[in-house]
Amino acid sequence: MIGKSELIEAREELINSKSTIQNCEKLAAVCTVLDHCYPEQKKDLSQPIQPRFSGYSGDIKADTQFLREIKGKNPDEYLSAIDELVTATMVYNPSLYRAFMRKLTNK
Repeated sequence: MIGKSELIEAREELINSKSTIQNCEKLAAVCTVLDHCYPEQKKDLSQPIQPRFSGYSGDIKADTQFLREIKGKNPDEYLSAIDELVTATMVYNPSLYRAFMRKLTNK
C-alpha cells in the first residue's frame, strides 16, 4: 500500500516535472487519491499556478519549416492557426483529418 509520504513525494515530483499530458494525468490521479484519503493535505489553490510551458523547445528530431517557425513561441501564438487548419482539413479531406486525430489520441 502506498502511504501518505509517498503520495506527497509523488505529487511534488510531478508538479516540478515537465508539463506533459501523461504527467498531468498522473498528477490528477495522485491528487485525487491524496485528497480523498488525506483531505488535510490539499494544496492551497488560491493563487493561480503559472504554467511552465513556454513553447516548443526543439525536442522533436524532425527539421521542418513548421517546427522552425514555432520554436520558442508561446502556444497561444500558433494554436488558433493549427485549429483553423485542422478544421479545414476536416471539411476538405475527412480521411486525413481522421488519421491525424487517431495519431493524437494514440500517443
